[in-house]
Amino acid sequence: MSEWQPIETAPKDRPILGWCVHDADPYFIEPEGKDGRSRLTLYGGHTEGLSHVSDGPHVIEWGGAWDDSTHEHSGGWMPDWWFRSDSEFEVAANPVLWMDITPPETLK
Repeated sequence: MSEWQPIETAPKDRPILGWCVHDADPYFIEPEGKDGRSRLTLYGGHTEGLSHVSDGPHVIEWGGAWDDSTHEHSGGWMPDWWFRSDSEFEVAANPVLWMDITPPETLK
């Protein structure tokens, strides 16, 4: 195995081992604009109504985006994020570090 690396450098095309810390995300973005309302962070948005992993190491994967808009209705949209690998994008993860779990001989 390799050493822990910053999550910003993680590949998004395969599962990885992520070191997750729920409280590392502020959950809310301070108010911007005239309405003065706080907004959820991307992690906070995915966590609302779902669950999240406990702090520590988890096998995670990138995905889970959704769009429920139609040609008649401009519904909601949420971009991809990190989720526990076996959760069908129902258990959000907030990784701060990552480590590769792919055997080197399978990487191209």
